[in-house]
This record gives sequence, C-alpha cells and structure tokens, in this order.
Amino acid sequence: MKIERILTNRRYFHDFWWQIVYEWEDCLSDQLKAPLLHNLVANRWINYPWAKLVGSAAAIPTTRKPAFAFVVKPFLFEDNVAGKENIIPAIIDWWLQSDADIKKFEERYHNNPAVLITNKQAFDFLKSKQVDVNLLHWPLSLPDKYSFQPHEKKYDCVLVGRPSVVLKDWMLQYSKTHPDFTYVYNDRVARRKMLNYVTSKGEVIGDGFSSRSSFFELLRAARVGLYSTPSIDKDKQTFNGLDSNGFDQVTPRIFEYIAAGCHVLARYPENADTEYFQLRSIAPHIATYDEFESRMDFARANPVDSKAYVEWLSHHYTSTRIRMLESMIAAL
Repeated sequence: MKIERILTNRRYFHDFWWQIVYEWEDCLSDQLKAPLLHNLVANRWINYPWAKLVGSAAAIPTTRKPAFAFVVKPFLFEDNVAGKENIIPAIIDWWLQSDADIKKFEERYHNNPAVLITNKQAFDFLKSKQVDVNLLHWPLSLPDKYSFQPHEKKYDCVLVGRPSVVLKDWMLQYSKTHPDFTYVYNDRVARRKMLNYVTSKGEVIGDGFSSRSSFFELLRAARVGLYSTPSIDKDKQTFNGLDSNGFDQVTPRIFEYIAAGCHVLARYPENADTEYFQLRSIAPHIATYDEFESRMDFARANPVDSKAYVEWLSHHYTSTRIRMLESMIAAL
C-alpha cells in the first residue's frame, strides 16, 4: 500500500497543541509526496452549518485514495476514518481499558488496513486482548526542522505544559534555598486566552509564544526543563484532557527539550514505551528531592552532552518514522 493523501483537521482545530500534529502531517506530505486533504469532519462541536445538517455520527468519505490520518481520540472526530478500507489511522492517545471500549474499538476499526498505535504500552495491551484489528506500533517523533542546536542560556529552568506536581514542588523548594535561581513559568491570561510567560524575578518575557518557532526560542533559553509522563504522579491527563488510566506515554515534550539543549529532570515509570525510547540513557528518573537538587546543581553549572543528544534524537525524527511507516505498510 502506498499512501496518496494525508487527511488534516487544520481547518477546524487551532489550539496550540494541535500544531505539532500539523507539523507531522506536513512532514508526511512532503516525504511521501502525498497532498494534504482537508478532512470532512461532521461533529456537533464544530460550528459549521453543513456539520449541523449532516449530524455528528455521519460517515462522510473524504477520499477513495489510500490515505493516512491522525486520530487524537479513538472515538472522536473519526467517523469518516474508522472502518475505511483505504485509510490508515494513527491513534495518538490511548487510555481505554474496559471490555466494552475494547469491543467498540474492534468493531469500528477492524476494516482499516492497519491501525497505528503510538504508545508501545497501549500497543502491547491491545495485542494482549487479541483484538481483531491489524495493529502496528508507530512511535511519536520530532519534526526534523527542530534538530539539536546549542544556544546561549539565559534562565535556569522553564515550566511549560503540565509538569508533575512533584517536580514543580521540588523546583519551588529548590528556589527557596537558592536565591540566584531563575525560572520561567506561564501565567494564563483568561481574557486573551493565551499564555503570558514571566520569570520568578518578575520579568515579563512574552505575551503568548503562540507560534512553534517562538516556543522553541523560549526552550532554548533555558538550562533545564521539567518532564513527566501523564500518570507518573497521578495529576496529569492525556493529550486531549482525559484521565490517562495508567497509560504513561512518552510525549513530544521530551524531544523538544532535548532539541533545545536543555538538561531534562524527569519522572516516569518503567514501561514498554519509556523502555522503547530508552529514557534512562538521556534523562534518568528522579525519585527523591535530594537527587533533584543534585541534578539541578549539575545542570546549572554544566552544558549538556551534545554528542549524546544528537545521537538520541537521530532515532526519533519524523523522517525516520516515515521510513518506518513505508516499510510496515509496503505489503498491505
């Protein structure tokens, strides 16, 4: 099977966290020479007249050509993807465990030529359930344009996204005993619906960082990034805001920290996904505050191991994943 179209939802969804999905789509489109095609999403949450007329459960065939589509949630915005014999979906988030949900997944997706599962832990779980779906493991990746770049550091630490409460509390504890420590955090401005980044010293450094390029500039200015998988401290959620049910997936944030040249102070479990990415080799799990303090001291005083960072990232660029995809589906 050769993919000839890349389905995209960029016409409908514009939140910041969708941007990396669209970057992956662009990489797929460029490397596979497969044009982007706007997905015909019919859903009651989308304020388009035709969507309201058609209804939220409609299955509209976007294309008859072999196509690829990212699916954020298994059962949302996928009515014209699930069960289509010409479409290979890649499911980004998986958190479902009940027998009823597994059966529903099987019923909806068993006609697809293949279904890509990005989380190795979830992939192994579904394989253990012997679902009647052609499952393939296809890990998440970093778009190639964000290759490792050494950069002058201005701040000690940056808080972006939803770091674990344990890491955040340890950082605040550290800052109390290290008055020269400067960290950057975001202060959501509800009225403007964006993030306002400020430093612990009161300096306002940006009023949004809504583009990926400006976001990376912020990461590159920091010596340290705090990273945790969704369930490690039971205070985080999936990519799209649901309880992750113990599925602890390696998320793109760690790729971004590494590419930005940040030391990564991390918390995560040992599972199939963290083992696949060999996180221990690049960002060892931190179990205690004393360990956190020691590693923070080291990170503030020393540069990262550039050679190790470049080597680790070389296995996880999107171009590598696309070659992997082509090999996996060649015989379909």
